[in-house]
Amino acid sequence: MDAIGVTSCSGDDALAGEKLEALAAVAAKWRWIFEMKPRRLGAFLLQAFGPWERRGIASTKAGVRLYLDPFTSLGQQLLLDGAYERETVEILRRQLGPGNIFLDIGANEGFYSALVGRLVGPSGMVIAVEPQRACRDLIEINLRLNQVSWAHVYLNAMGGPEGQAGTLLSYAPVNTGLSSVVSHYHSTVGREEFRFVSFERILEETKVGQVDLAKIDVEGFEHEVTRSLLPHISKGRLKALLVEYHPEILSRRKLSPVDIHEALLAAGMRAKLGDPLSRGGLAHVLYELE
Repeated sequence: MDAIGVTSCSGDDALAGEKLEALAAVAAKWRWIFEMKPRRLGAFLLQAFGPWERRGIASTKAGVRLYLDPFTSLGQQLLLDGAYERETVEILRRQLGPGNIFLDIGANEGFYSALVGRLVGPSGMVIAVEPQRACRDLIEINLRLNQVSWAHVYLNAMGGPEGQAGTLLSYAPVNTGLSSVVSHYHSTVGREEFRFVSFERILEETKVGQVDLAKIDVEGFEHEVTRSLLPHISKGRLKALLVEYHPEILSRRKLSPVDIHEALLAAGMRAKLGDPLSRGGLAHVLYELE
């Protein structure tokens, strides 16, 4: 399978192809600032001296089109490294197909929602959950760019009681993917309020009986999210789960990926792929119902 990577547009998209090349050039020109430490300083310099209008449409080898900012982590990786989280992409492509239901918990700009939307087609469904207001329009744009109309977008977080208020710690705009309910990075620049949404409400409003795969990427809040899903796993309403563990953040909270792993096994799941005790930092583990 091809990994996600940037490629030139074809046919009538010649102008979009030129725009893509321009985006990549901007990303390369400013990469040294993007990688500057502390990130808050780099983010400030990019905002102060970088191009004002910089987002553009880029196509990928998987056929996903995205409205990318070359100054973000997602944009930098796709434009300069040619791929974004290959392991996760390949897992989703193997696990999902026409008619499947996908729940994207921590959707960020909607890269995975758009990708899976193309995989599951109009007979399936994508449900994107993301509390960052700045990402809501980007998710919608990226879904529309890929003509994915079989999607529902929730401007919420999961892991707390339905309707309860929460506070999101916002990271520097160069990496919105690091915003977190529980972790305060050195480059945290602000806070915003959100409401929790429950799995029950999502099932009711989308009129689906079960979810085929949920992806969890919530920067250290995975303990609460998985805990809220355990009753539904036990009842067979969630067939598979792809968890991105953040052991460093969990450790600061006196938690461990093992705590989550064992709870998922007790609920009736088995680890199909990955190791929650990976020593390489982030760990991606795919679980399935027994």
